[in-house]
Amino acid sequence: MHHRKTDSVHRTWALLIAASLLFIPANVFPVMEVIQFGQGEADSILSGVIKLIGAGFWVLGLLVFFVSIMVPVAKLASLAWLLKSVERRSWCGRSSVYVAPPGSRP
Repeated sequence: MHHRKTDSVHRTWALLIAASLLFIPANVFPVMEVIQFGQGEADSILSGVIKLIGAGFWVLGLLVFFVSIMVPVAKLASLAWLLKSVERRSWCGRSSVYVAPPGSRP
């Protein structure tokens, strides 16, 4: 076991807030440009998902949506939940490791 770094919870909150703020422009701004018959159009992830579903590729569109939108949102939400439980010193839902003191029997 090792000691926790100082202010690790505050650092993690800061990184979580930064990730949450950067998540919005990452999914709104255009990330790709599709050129078809000499015509180019910039698309964001969400507009790409809408176009995939509109073109009949709904399985691929849902896959891109879940991988690009839902999984990161779930990760950010679960990290926020874990941070709140650490701040409240609540062990409900988190696993703990029992370390026996030296010389004791299991």
